[in-house]
Amino acid sequence: RSDLAQMIYDLHPRFVRFPGGCVVEAGSIETAYDWKLTVGPVEQRSERWGPWNYRRTQGMGLLEYFQFCEDLGAEPLYVGFAGQTCIFREREHVPMEDMGWVRDNFLDVIEYANGAADSKFGALRAKAGRTNPFNLKLVEIGNENQGPEFQKRYEFIHSALKTKHPDLTYFADLSWTSRESMRDSKFDIEDQHYYNSPRWFATRFEEYDQ
Repeated sequence: RSDLAQMIYDLHPRFVRFPGGCVVEAGSIETAYDWKLTVGPVEQRSERWGPWNYRRTQGMGLLEYFQFCEDLGAEPLYVGFAGQTCIFREREHVPMEDMGWVRDNFLDVIEYANGAADSKFGALRAKAGRTNPFNLKLVEIGNENQGPEFQKRYEFIHSALKTKHPDLTYFADLSWTSRESMRDSKFDIEDQHYYNSPRWFATRFEEYDQ
């Protein structure tokens, strides 16, 4: 759909947040977003059942997202699964003792994006024809998560990322959780998603001026 791509290009976005919202945490742990299923030859990518009850073919995979951001001249903002499934469904939590793979998916995606072509996941990128890194700078841990369960998992992931990649900018989605509940957690930028009327937005025209 080159027409849709052109429409987005014409908006001159400064960043693109991907792979999306509810698709990140999905309706179950088994169907949560796993970027490793979205790379490699398209015909070999495992489809995923989505939270809206249809299959995602993964035709727009991680590599394609990075390439699209580059074509747009926009910074890529990667959002990863943080161990809590969609809070508006029957939420599930990856047990803390099993959170290693969730943490590693973040570490590995950074290596895929920024690692040398001879690193484990940088080589996967290079095999797809991209030897130069994408210079990912923005990473968001979770999407519209909530509660103390999220806070524990966020801190577990953030600690590992900050230790290995201190120069990246980390986002926390506080759309459905309060600053107070995250007061002991560290993040660089707060993300908020607003589901309100056009009038609500119009009356908050100056929301971010300061």
